[in-house]
Amino acid sequence: MIEIGLQRRIKKFVSRIIESRWTRYFIITSILQAALVITLEIRVLLRNDDSSRKAQSYMETTNLTFEDNECTIKPSLFRMNNIEEENAIFIIFQIFQIWFCITAVYNQNTIQIITLSIINYLCALFSLVQVFEVKKWYSDLAIACPGKLGNLDPYFSYYDVPLVIVLLFFATIMAFLSWKLYRQFGWNIYRKIGADIKIQCKNICCFLLQNINCCF
Repeated sequence: MIEIGLQRRIKKFVSRIIESRWTRYFIITSILQAALVITLEIRVLLRNDDSSRKAQSYMETTNLTFEDNECTIKPSLFRMNNIEEENAIFIIFQIFQIWFCITAVYNQNTIQIITLSIINYLCALFSLVQVFEVKKWYSDLAIACPGKLGNLDPYFSYYDVPLVIVLLFFATIMAFLSWKLYRQFGWNIYRKIGADIKIQCKNICCFLLQNINCCF
C-alpha cells in the first residue's frame, strides 16, 4: 500500500511538473535563478570575508587593540561579521525558494505563485541594500582608521552589480511565468469546482492550511 501510494504521488508530481510548457519553464527558470544567484552571492560573501580578514590582519601585524583610539576597528569587524551572516542566510534562502516553486506547481497554488513574484523583487531589493551596507562599512572603516589600511576597494561593479542585474532579470521573467501559471491554475480550478466563489474560497483556505502544516 505504501509503495502504491508513493508511486501515485511521484506520478502526480511528474505530471504536474510537465503539465504545460509554462510549468516546465517555471521550474527550470527557478533552478537556473538559484544556481546563478547562489554563485554570485558566494562571490560577494568571499569579497566581504577577504576585506574583514585584511582588517583583522592589519590589527594583528601592528599589535593594534580593539580599543585603540587611533584606529577603532572593533565595530567594523563585528558589523562585517553580521553582513557575512546575512550573505549566508540569503544563499540558504535561494535553496528554499526552489522547494517553494516546486510545491507551488505541485499544489497548483496561485497564492504561492503570486507570493513568489513578490519575493523575487524583494530579493532584488535586498541585494541593493547589501550594496549600501558594504559601502557604509568601507566608509566607516576609512573614517575610523584614516590612511592606515591602504586602498580597500569593494569593486561593486564586479561583485554587486551583476547580482542586482541577475535578480531583477529573473524576477521579471518569473513574474511573467507566474502570470501564465495563474491563468492556467485558475482554469484548472474552474474545471474542477466550477465558478462558485464560495467553493473557490474554501479551496484556497485548504491550500493555505496545507502549507502552514508543512511549515510547522
